[in-house]
Amino acid sequence: AMPDGGGRRVAAAAREADPHARILLMTGYDPHEDWIVYSVLPKPFTPSELVAAVTAVLEPETDD
Repeated sequence: AMPDGGGRRVAAAAREADPHARILLMTGYDPHEDWIVYSVLPKPFTPSELVAAVTAVLEPETDD
């Protein structure tokens, strides 16, 4: 656990500073509905799941 609001607070500040920031949250808790704006990787995860999650977050955005 992170003090002072944890990862969601840090992610929100990063997103505020850069609306295009690519953010992946890792948590051992159940993700909250308000986390849906971020990619979330639940713990525990395997190395291949981590690679897949990071790859997905870093893929170029498409203009559909």
